[in-house]
Amino acid sequence: MQDGIKVKGEWLFYLDGQLVKREKNLIVQSGLNFLAKILANQQTNDVPVHCLLGTGTTTPAATDTKLQNEVLRKVVSAKQVQANLIRFRTFWLANEANGTWTEFGLAFAGTDQKDSGTLLNRIVPTGGISKASNQVLTVEARITFSAG
Repeated sequence: MQDGIKVKGEWLFYLDGQLVKREKNLIVQSGLNFLAKILANQQTNDVPVHCLLGTGTTTPAATDTKLQNEVLRKVVSAKQVQANLIRFRTFWLANEANGTWTEFGLAFAGTDQKDSGTLLNRIVPTGGISKASNQVLTVEARITFSAG
């Protein structure tokens, strides 16, 4: 018999609806602590979730509490639960987030202010993600729970 819960993160990046990158990511300790507080009813689960974009290149670590160099953030556009999977989708329109982004993250209970909230996960996708002004970028972060 196995005890525990495993938490796995994965990010998918779409430009104009076409999948351009899919990578696993690190769920950081601050995010695991936040999830534990929700399960223990010590933290409300009705909090804003922001998608973070940055230009840092440092390899993610379990001790990360923010992006290395956060530049933009936006409230997640859609949250969907499907059995043991949560999907967080953010749509960056043609006039938003143009440029090359080398790090991404999700933050719970933050504001529109840079570095606010509790970091759930962080990824530095191989080669980054470049977005032009005539493109729509859809960022989907998936969190999967399974028996440990």
